[in-house]
Amino acid sequence: YRSKQNSVVGNDQDGFRYARARFTSTGGGQIGSLYIGSYFEAELQPTFSLYDAYVSFAHNLPEHGLLDLDVGQQRVPISRQQLISDTRRAFVDAGLVQSIAPDRDLGAKLTINPPFLHWVRIIGGAFNGEGRNQVQNINEHYLWAGRIEVTPIGGVQPYEESAVICNWLSGAADVGRNILTPGIYEEKQLSIGYDISGCWNARIAGRWIGNISGSFEYLQVNHYYLGSPSAVPGVNYHANGFTAQLSYMLPVKI
Repeated sequence: YRSKQNSVVGNDQDGFRYARARFTSTGGGQIGSLYIGSYFEAELQPTFSLYDAYVSFAHNLPEHGLLDLDVGQQRVPISRQQLISDTRRAFVDAGLVQSIAPDRDLGAKLTINPPFLHWVRIIGGAFNGEGRNQVQNINEHYLWAGRIEVTPIGGVQPYEESAVICNWLSGAADVGRNILTPGIYEEKQLSIGYDISGCWNARIAGRWIGNISGSFEYLQVNHYYLGSPSAVPGVNYHANGFTAQLSYMLPVKI
């Protein structure tokens, strides 16, 4: 609910506002050893906007390994804040570092959990590089993105904050490269980041008292202009930021 003082400035009406209202749909089935799934997510207000729409093909490897291919519009694997679903956050919104990370994009992403290395996850993908809800690649360049995660405690890192039932400690690094052609020049973007996250289910005398989770993430995106000096809009620059957070889930007696 919001209440604002009346003034000559527009959009000052009292009323209610949704932070988000989304429709999601999932489906799945299995053909032999191949699992086929789908995921769809769209914003419903103030206007319809598509977020995710992709199909997954997953195959289990020996010794808890996994091979997963996602095709469609999906999250680019750069920035942990970008990879966490809004329904799995400890806070209402993502950290602002997400705003400089690549948004969802149309492409293909391959995730590998190697056999015998259940604590390692490798993600790589190729995307159009034009952003969310763009159905074509307007140039001959692609957005290439990769991420590697090492989770020595807890196996594979969960993309969740708070309310996690397992203990884990994980570190990850990601990198991405994209070339845009907004005019008669090219803009090359190089993204480099890393993050550390973990969760501890606290117990005293064998009694669970809640869990404590936290994360730290740093991301830097370098922008390089390629072309005639008279055509580019300015000098090369970089945008960077970090987010650090700590949360505690109040215990609930069941």
